[in-house]
Amino acid sequence: MSILEGLRLAVNGLLSNRLRSGLTMLGILIGVSAVILLVGVGNGASVAVQQQIQSLGSNLLTVFPSNARGAGGVQQGFGTGSTLTLDDVKAIANRQTSPDVVTAIPSAGGRAQVTFGNQNWNSSLTGTTQDFPSVRNYQLASGQFFTAADVDASSKVAVIGQTVVTNLFNDQDPIGQVVKINRQSFRVIGVLAQKGSSGGFNNQDDVVLVPITSAWNYLLGGRGRNVQQIYVQATSAEATNAATTEVTEVLLDRHHISDPTQADFQILSQQDVLNSASQTTGVLTLMLGAIAGISLVVGGIGIM
Repeated sequence: MSILEGLRLAVNGLLSNRLRSGLTMLGILIGVSAVILLVGVGNGASVAVQQQIQSLGSNLLTVFPSNARGAGGVQQGFGTGSTLTLDDVKAIANRQTSPDVVTAIPSAGGRAQVTFGNQNWNSSLTGTTQDFPSVRNYQLASGQFFTAADVDASSKVAVIGQTVVTNLFNDQDPIGQVVKINRQSFRVIGVLAQKGSSGGFNNQDDVVLVPITSAWNYLLGGRGRNVQQIYVQATSAEATNAATTEVTEVLLDRHHISDPTQADFQILSQQDVLNSASQTTGVLTLMLGAIAGISLVVGGIGIM
């Protein structure tokens, strides 16, 4: 049979069964469209999750205080005790002992009431140091960030996020204005550029940043001078494992711990979070593709 003869028979078959042919083609069209759409949704979700995680910082390690063992030998979780100090941060940032670390910054804070005039807003307060923007991928929209001199002097200066600006200042320029943070006067010296929603993470625009020494001296009351978290920036994504090892060795030595299983800290790698998120969204994409594939098979049954 020639090609032309085959085409003629196929056309005659379609014309003689118009309804069946139309429904079959419609089913296949819907099936193919569903495959493309749902796989695209899965891939888009994967990209969105990875972007949200990466927006928290580049090549990031997060060190949490943790009591290795509680009563009866029970393993404790993140943040069960404050075992980290500013000297730990400085030791981690030492390139001689941590060649795969760019820098490290401390974080200490909580919720704080911020007021300006008759406006008030409850925001996330973070005491940190001058390298915060580079480690956590923040840009300044206006003004400047506080300096090492501000940290040393416990200067009462603040850098605020866009959500705080919107809720306190309306159309006014915040730079140079004095706000009350937990009833303490701080001068606004900088405004962060908007980072947008971070999905399941905290709103990265609803922040008030102050020198960590100022937070300790004026805002955190009796919470002590310890560090709640240390953010460590590795030299590259490939160097995160090496940086984790270096940070672990530095802290074990400083805390006089010989058995790593008894460490009073835990380290979370951004790369591990990314890998876990990729696996989760990969399974989601596979499931969506399978569902769409079933609809394609059902649509093609009429051909057989």
